[in-house]
Amino acid sequence: MISEGPITAVLSHLENPDLRRARLVSRRWNRCVACEYKTPEGWAAYVLCKKVVVHGTIEEVGEILEGGWVENIRGVLDLKQGKGKYKKWRQLNLHHIDLALKNASDSACAEFVRSLPKALLSDLFLQFPTKAEEEVAVKCSELLKTAAFSNLSFNFPSARLADEHCINLLSPSISVTRVRNFTLSITHNYLTSSGCIAIIRSIGKAPFIDRFKLDFSKNTLGPSGGVIFVEIPKACARAEVASLSLNETSLTTVRTGEASAWSVCGLKMLEIAVADCAIHDCDVVEIIRGVKELKHLETFRFSVRGNSGVGDTSLDAVGLLASCAHLTELSLDFSRTSVTNLLRLVLPPRTKNLTLDLSQTQIRAGLSPCITALTQTLSCLSSFSISLKSCLLTDASVLFLPHLLKAPLDRLAVDLEWNSLSHKCVVKLLAAVEASEVPEKRVNTARNEMHTFLN
Repeated sequence: MISEGPITAVLSHLENPDLRRARLVSRRWNRCVACEYKTPEGWAAYVLCKKVVVHGTIEEVGEILEGGWVENIRGVLDLKQGKGKYKKWRQLNLHHIDLALKNASDSACAEFVRSLPKALLSDLFLQFPTKAEEEVAVKCSELLKTAAFSNLSFNFPSARLADEHCINLLSPSISVTRVRNFTLSITHNYLTSSGCIAIIRSIGKAPFIDRFKLDFSKNTLGPSGGVIFVEIPKACARAEVASLSLNETSLTTVRTGEASAWSVCGLKMLEIAVADCAIHDCDVVEIIRGVKELKHLETFRFSVRGNSGVGDTSLDAVGLLASCAHLTELSLDFSRTSVTNLLRLVLPPRTKNLTLDLSQTQIRAGLSPCITALTQTLSCLSSFSISLKSCLLTDASVLFLPHLLKAPLDRLAVDLEWNSLSHKCVVKLLAAVEASEVPEKRVNTARNEMHTFLN
């Protein structure tokens, strides 16, 4: 939606695709069809009175917004040479801000955060540039303390934050914040396990946060990072929805602490991602031992993608989740792991929505009998998605699919791309898909015949 080219700044409608198409045809037309407002000379733009997408400098965007009618703004904001240009922003009536900041120093980002109009603002999503550091952390902390946001998100991709900055960011502001939905992404920075633990402990002190998402991916945590999981129950004293991403952190030696600490959590939805780390079956078993104690858990999403030390013992461990009496939605990502035998997988009996990603594995053993049995043993199953991409499957490996297409499902998705299925098999499968009475179905058989020919 954001145009490229010589235009210095662009605003466009969020809701009307016809206007977006018209803009491509006539880039000189700069009058809003909704209110007849004429944009400044040289702008190819349409202004919708309440919702706009922007791509320009702080000064250019400020000129457009000073009319005061815009409530919702998102896009890219260039803070280069923006010093002293923020006064207009304090007088705006913005309710929702979703901006990626660029070309800014630490102090420029801090000044922008300080100038945000907080009176009516309920949703704030900010992505900071690589130079973000101590000053930004301090101003974000002040914002966290004073503003009454419903949704707040700070994203620091490849910035310069270390443990001490993150402690300044959340403490002591988090203990008085009125934020309910909080997202903090600090990826590819200078965090250690100590900083991550401090952040998670801080979340547990927030009086109103009931949903949070933390992403510490691509920070080097190492073996000591495994103790982070001990802190999850402490952070979830009040929260019902939690997400923790620790991808590409060299994480290993997981510890989850006392089962009693997990059992008092009120979590209904938990997402854990430890893709491309250094974990093994024993670590997966340890994580699931903690999760199975969550008495109110309804949704669990778990990714161990790219960990070669994860094998069939981890599939066995999934059976422990049967003790979660309310668990109805389960998503498991075992792609690029060492799992081989799907018969080892025992699923919670009340599962309604099931997603399995087994791409790039040697999962051929027991595939058809296991999946066929799924629809027979899981009486509540209504949605099933499985990815078997690049698993070297042959015609005999996919005998389960015609039976699956006859199952009483509302939704079915099967990805068989990049396998070794014959042309005859693909034609037969597509015919079965066409004849299936499953309301929403998608079967991907692309790149099979060519793959077979190349082999």
